[in-house]
Amino acid sequence: MTCLDRFNSLAFRRWFTYFCFVGAVASSSVLSIAQDKSTGPRFADQIAKIKEQLSQSKVENPILFVGSSTIRLWDLEQSFADFPCINHGFGGSVLDDVADNFDALFPAVQPRGVVMYCGDNDLNSGKTALEHAKQMEDILGRIRQRYPQTPILWIGIKPSKKRWSNWPEIQKANHLVAQVCRQWPSVHFLDVTALTLNASGEPEDALFKNDNLHLNEEGYARWNTAVEPYLARWMSDASKLSSDLFEYQWAWSSAEIRTAGSRFWPQFRGPAGDGIVRGSDAPTEWSENKNVIWKLPLEGRAWSSPVIWGNKIWISNASDDGKRMSALVIDLDSGKTVMNIPLFENETVQVDHHKMNSYGSPTPLLDGTYAYISFGAYGTACLNQADGKVVWMRKDLPCNHYRGPGSSPIFFRNLMIFHMDGYDYKYVVALDRKTGETVWKIDRVVDYGTDDGDVHKAYATPTLIDVAGQIQMISPTSKATIAYDPGSGKELWRVRYKEFSTTAKAMFDGETLFINSGFSKATLFALKPSASEGALDLTDKILWTQDRGIGSKPSQVLVNNLIFNVDDDGIASCIDASNGEQVWQKRLGGEFSASAMAVKDKIYLFDHDGKGYIFAADRSGNLIAQNQLDDGCMASPVVVDNQLILRTRTALYCIGPK
Repeated sequence: MTCLDRFNSLAFRRWFTYFCFVGAVASSSVLSIAQDKSTGPRFADQIAKIKEQLSQSKVENPILFVGSSTIRLWDLEQSFADFPCINHGFGGSVLDDVADNFDALFPAVQPRGVVMYCGDNDLNSGKTALEHAKQMEDILGRIRQRYPQTPILWIGIKPSKKRWSNWPEIQKANHLVAQVCRQWPSVHFLDVTALTLNASGEPEDALFKNDNLHLNEEGYARWNTAVEPYLARWMSDASKLSSDLFEYQWAWSSAEIRTAGSRFWPQFRGPAGDGIVRGSDAPTEWSENKNVIWKLPLEGRAWSSPVIWGNKIWISNASDDGKRMSALVIDLDSGKTVMNIPLFENETVQVDHHKMNSYGSPTPLLDGTYAYISFGAYGTACLNQADGKVVWMRKDLPCNHYRGPGSSPIFFRNLMIFHMDGYDYKYVVALDRKTGETVWKIDRVVDYGTDDGDVHKAYATPTLIDVAGQIQMISPTSKATIAYDPGSGKELWRVRYKEFSTTAKAMFDGETLFINSGFSKATLFALKPSASEGALDLTDKILWTQDRGIGSKPSQVLVNNLIFNVDDDGIASCIDASNGEQVWQKRLGGEFSASAMAVKDKIYLFDHDGKGYIFAADRSGNLIAQNQLDDGCMASPVVVDNQLILRTRTALYCIGPK
């Protein structure tokens, strides 16, 4: 370990900070954590008491409150007398303590819900907001593995006079944790800032004990009003109590997600649309003769990625000549075709179809009842998942894709939204999910610098983000990325660049947006999106750019403040999201179109020739495994239930331990 490595390690920074920079109060808290852990598990007596109380409890499906002293001092019997709450608060604890005592705090019961609060002491002991958010997501992943269907409420770190100097870092931590919660189904973030500050924006004295850190009875009473509605929903029929039918990703309700169980992959690049697998692992070894649970040969030419709801896989398909278009439904357990649903018959197809594209490249979209299948200008249909019957169909949305359709649809509340960026027409359209009727349609207004329609076309899928409470749809196209209000189509801001035929999805870490500009030589750049009521131009606000080996077709994936990338010609790389600097680069060879995927601490990349590469999701560049199938991937990978679902050009695979 180098001196720099030692300095960058969290433990060393804490000790270094103690000896050099921090006052006596802060440093004593750092030292006490280190000393306590060196002599054995911290809070052993309190953990033993938690175990004893649980063994004596007769509550079968409790609501678990877990965390630090803010939880421990919460009188749950008085606050929530009508709910079966169990208090697993302990400490002064930090997230390290939660991890060390995980099995005791999250026992083998079936809780109705989990309420978490931990972070005060973490940031006070020297952790940064980013470190806290990363560890919080690790804990969240363990909770989700233990309780796959249990709803979780994560309470943000409260402001207090005792730790008011930490408030800027606490605000940043809360922002990052809220972003993490938004990516996980059935996980909610409760920001208690407004409940705890006074009209002057400072901690309200009347809510705190004399130590200016812990809440008093009045403070808890105020928090109770925000927490109780969650508990009520968990105790009752959520589908009747939920006031927001689109609470997860502004698209799905928790109630309908539960019908999918752990097999929930409803859109391009997964539940959050970011290529990150949450709450599941994936196999690392496979071949045609190893760990293939089933293999289904496929006819035709379609590169759409699979989507999954419950036990059913949906893919779109097209004949080699593009004149027949259909949807296939496959049983996830057996690999058998359940339905083959003809959708569109085309007498002619667009003549300038590119050899790299297919006639069925847009990925389908699912909710708890319907499947939405788009083939761009060739047609879009809504099908009943139960019987495959067509609910509505549209064939009147013109666009000469010139090289074939590519943009996949997304949901925003009651809308289905997709791009139509062609040689001739260029627009974004939002359809009513129930009827298929057009709700809004916005023409692109972009200076392309030429009348050549080949430079106008694009294939990207939009991304929804939250910017200071304003929901924005990030919509990459040729020569510009435009942020729209997804409810109305109103432009909010744009950023301009020289590249065209943009394909990759944007990435967002809660603060910074990362955008891939497209062809001919892609540039990846970062900027801070702005909450806006008017059409701003943010081109001069770009924070950094990187153009070394950036993929034009494959979307990147952002994890641990690192961006993992593979370019079209097989150069894999890792980029530091904070400054755009390349961390490592590896030449793999081959051609790549499938988007990168992150599974726990691993990055998965798939090429056109059947090779699958697995890298460590860190700064090392360590190649964990390389596997081979008979044919390669144009579609992006899918993971549910620890199984890898791969669509190659000629087959659909389910890979995992038999």
